[in-house]
Amino acid sequence: MAQAGNVTQGNGEALDRREAKFGVDEAWNLLLALRSRVDAEVGQAANDSDRIMGLLRGEQRRLTSAAQELVDLHLTHAGRRRDQGYVVALLGQSLDGFIATREGHSRYINGEQSLTYLHRLRALSDAVVIGVGTAIADAPQLTTRHVAGPHAVRVVIDPHGRLPGHCRLLQDETAPTLVLRAANGGPSEIQLSRHAAALHLPATDGRIAPAAVVAALEARGLTRLLIEGGGVTVSRFLEAGLLHRLQLAIAPLILGAGRPALPVTPVERLDLAMRPSGRRYLMGEDVLFDLCLERSMVVGATG
Repeated sequence: MAQAGNVTQGNGEALDRREAKFGVDEAWNLLLALRSRVDAEVGQAANDSDRIMGLLRGEQRRLTSAAQELVDLHLTHAGRRRDQGYVVALLGQSLDGFIATREGHSRYINGEQSLTYLHRLRALSDAVVIGVGTAIADAPQLTTRHVAGPHAVRVVIDPHGRLPGHCRLLQDETAPTLVLRAANGGPSEIQLSRHAAALHLPATDGRIAPAAVVAALEARGLTRLLIEGGGVTVSRFLEAGLLHRLQLAIAPLILGAGRPALPVTPVERLDLAMRPSGRRYLMGEDVLFDLCLERSMVVGATG
């Protein structure tokens, strides 16, 4: 980041560096520093994190427009303490509301800027959660390889043990992996590899309730969650009232048919529809809808 003071250009003209702008890289480094200090200050006075937060808010006139947008999108996430919790879901979809073709082809619906944004969300999260269908169909890495920042714990909801042993998430040791399976008895855990474990949780009708997922991860200190897909998994967390934010990256594609982004329970009248407040951001050719939701369920409930 530019520091206050005067420098002299080649033509001898003085430039006040207090007027210099700083960009996306500097803003992202500050957001990562904020996240790191928030974690380090658990149980302590929040001196450093408050200072960084104040810097980001107070220096807005010196941000480039792209850096300002980055801060707007990520500041709440980066500054959230673990004891507060934060659950955000992100889906990439076509104009007509599909996340994949009927054959399951989905890579890549969104453009490069949306992909970078996704990796930044991962870097600011404690855990990235997907359903087993997404893990099998897409073979994702769920890492932050496109941006600077830490890897989150990778979590696969797999009630019936469908995830094959050769799955990349079980073999790649870049980040830890936790597989959530339905328990025959009480909760239990088994080690699958040096970096992967299976956690058995109570299930109803072969399903692990979203609230049970959140509670189990919270017990492990993983409270800032990114629900990354697929559409069924995100919809279950949405209908359970567990999302703080829902984000939809809409690409200029028309598929005609496919796998719907949000297969939620349909409403019969428009006045019964969810109408979250939100903001819109351009990401290359994509449009990101950042929607704010009320968290209506108590974490740890099993319904």
